[in-house]
Amino acid sequence: MEKNATEYKTLYLRWRPDTFEKIVGQEPVRKALVNALTTGRIGHAYLFSGPRGTGKTTTARIFAKALNCEHGPTGHPCGVCENCRAIAEGRSLDVLEMDAASNRSVEDIKNLNRSVDFAPAGCRYKVYIIDEAHMLSTDAWNALLKTLEEPPEHVVFILATTEPEKVLPTIHSRCQRFDFHPITLDEIAGHLRMVAGRSGIQADDEALRLIAAASEGGMRDALSLLEQCSVMADTVTADVVRFARGAIGQEEMRTLVRAVGSRDVASALETLDRLIGSGKDVRQILRELSVYYRALLLYKADPDYKAIYVTDTAEALEAASPLYTGGQILEIQDILRRALVELTAPTRSRVTAEMCLYQMCDTAPASLRALAERVVALERTVVELQQALQNGAPVQPRPVGTQAASRPAAAPEAEVAEPGPVPAAAPAAAPVPRPVPAAAPVPEPAPEPAPDTGAPVEPYSGDWAEGDELWGKTLQLLKDEKKLAIESCARNGQVLAMEGGILTVSYKSKFLRDRVMRDDYRTVLEEALLRLAKRSVKLNGIVGNGRPAAARTARKEKPADDALSPDSVPETVYKVARAFGGTVHKA
Repeated sequence: MEKNATEYKTLYLRWRPDTFEKIVGQEPVRKALVNALTTGRIGHAYLFSGPRGTGKTTTARIFAKALNCEHGPTGHPCGVCENCRAIAEGRSLDVLEMDAASNRSVEDIKNLNRSVDFAPAGCRYKVYIIDEAHMLSTDAWNALLKTLEEPPEHVVFILATTEPEKVLPTIHSRCQRFDFHPITLDEIAGHLRMVAGRSGIQADDEALRLIAAASEGGMRDALSLLEQCSVMADTVTADVVRFARGAIGQEEMRTLVRAVGSRDVASALETLDRLIGSGKDVRQILRELSVYYRALLLYKADPDYKAIYVTDTAEALEAASPLYTGGQILEIQDILRRALVELTAPTRSRVTAEMCLYQMCDTAPASLRALAERVVALERTVVELQQALQNGAPVQPRPVGTQAASRPAAAPEAEVAEPGPVPAAAPAAAPVPRPVPAAAPVPEPAPEPAPDTGAPVEPYSGDWAEGDELWGKTLQLLKDEKKLAIESCARNGQVLAMEGGILTVSYKSKFLRDRVMRDDYRTVLEEALLRLAKRSVKLNGIVGNGRPAAARTARKEKPADDALSPDSVPETVYKVARAFGGTVHKA
């Protein structure tokens, strides 16, 4: 037993490729390197970049063997000559690997520069493989720069990195760069199937695809997970893989997705509590939910898409599909993304996940609010058309079914009064209302138009002066209590209405409105409103132009009791008084 334990090698070491043909994926890189070796156009510096486990260091070692094979340089190293065996076993004096994570100083690079001038001991080339090259300090890069630019003819540098953006541009310009891309799911699953068959591991196809999906394009991660699962059970199944990764089961996932789709907050929270109680990690739960909703969104776009097999069966996705619209899934994905970003402290993880589920179940009201906004936009358009008719401007009748914003095919001789472009949210087939009869009530004249900033001006309602005064006191209270972040963000809004215990404030920026209406800011603002108004006042934030200054002043100021009406004074006098914001009184 001890002898077998000593001789055992992990799967990713045992199945490490030793020729270009055995490298999984990376066909463009493999073809380019073989062509360079075959034609003799060998560069002096190469930069291999890409995610972990995609074969950068392995390819560098194979390239070093191909350069120094006794039958080379060749694109097909023999693997049996002394140079090939010495390089493969890591005992060659001419192929040096340096880990830049632990050898990143200027002194380390100076020692490398000194050894560059010496001729190879037994090989054709001296090959320096610098792994995790992005970890070198700036001074170390500058020390290597001159040597990398003009090395001796017998030296080849290969730099491997997972973060090429951290490599200095001066180094980039002196290297041939090859990008190693994540290996595809099918390629990883096929390679795992071959490894499992030759290693005596019993594994289901579904389990292998789950392992391939969990590896995120890295072959080393996939082989390590396969090996871990193989010692947990005689046969590697999908349930074994989920247990090894700490993943939640399919039934629990379906229960959670159905609860969210049905807006059943209680059931969703109970399922979350059960999963956390069984030892599941909160981050893993949210990640798997994100993957599931991705698969659900792709299934709604194309039921035959292959990715559905990674997460669940087509039947389960088909059952969940009617519960969601594409917009709701995208909104849920955004909620999950923000929740994963906020999961920084373990003490907050459970609370964050519960709030995340609550918001996910609340996507239907958000859709209803969007529908209500479209209805309001349509009603506003109808009012504008009615006002145009009351003002006597002729409007060309349009047949039912044509767009409200389109002109008739034959324009009349009289000028057509256009009320302005219809908002995009209004239905295209909305009919133009017929002229209002003389007996119909005349709608209230529209307020003085504000400068156009792209969003419609909201109509006034309720006791605006009371709301404006309350809002100003609230902002001052927050400032006095040193809650400056909330005060500075809320100060950008303008009061539009105060009625029914609801204070409506408009913001020109959707970002500011959303930030004020987040639970943390809104709770503080509503508590301040409660303390000042001595009653519950709810805050409603909308996006709009705000109130024109002239209309605001006119609404806020009340005329004196003895002020004369416009009909009882000369028109010129009344206009002068209006220009200076005053009123006319009896002498």
